[in-house]
Amino acid sequence: FEAAVGYRDAEERIHEPYMTAGNFYLTQGKFDAAVAMFTRAGEEGQESVLRSQYLHAEDAMRRESWREAEQAFRAAGDYSDASMRITEPYLTAGDLLLAQAKFDEALTMFALAGADGTERISLTHVMHAEALMAQQDWDSANREFALADNTEGMESRVNEPYLSAGDHFLAAGDYEQAIAMYAKAGDAGKEKILKVHYAKAEAFLAQQQWEKASASFAAAGEYILQLA
Repeated sequence: FEAAVGYRDAEERIHEPYMTAGNFYLTQGKFDAAVAMFTRAGEEGQESVLRSQYLHAEDAMRRESWREAEQAFRAAGDYSDASMRITEPYLTAGDLLLAQAKFDEALTMFALAGADGTERISLTHVMHAEALMAQQDWDSANREFALADNTEGMESRVNEPYLSAGDHFLAAGDYEQAIAMYAKAGDAGKEKILKVHYAKAEAFLAQQQWEKASASFAAAGEYILQLA
């Protein structure tokens, strides 16, 4: 076409071969080749370059090639909603891993999403903590809840593992373990400890251990006054 400039519409069609080639490569999923062709078309091919990168990103998302998708969305510039989807690959990857209870791997993905991943990072810590509570790993659950506490507006659940553990041991009649767990909850466990002493006192009464029952009632102190 360049050699035919001046003949009919040849000048207007100089870039047509590159545009045609680029569109062909797009249909084949050969995004890099398409970008190369559209680039050779100069200004006429600029939007098609960005569109190719966008389609490349969506293809990479389907293949779960997250880094590749992020780079392609970034390269797509202001095409469509590309600029708002740059972190989407990592958020999607994290969500998939979280659904499989792969907490550490999910955290890695959410961290790559920067500020967009902050809320999901806290959610991951909470879900991990809940899973650890189900396994009765109270200390680890406490640590995970503490890590989730960095999110503004999220109600603290840091003492929940120890309160749940105390309830568990109290129901089992293991009063000393119950007290130990409630004590780890600090101020949140103080009233619970008094409740344990009260339960101990009633157990000693049933066993006719009068002195121990009296001592436990004394230790229950304020809890008894609340019942009055």
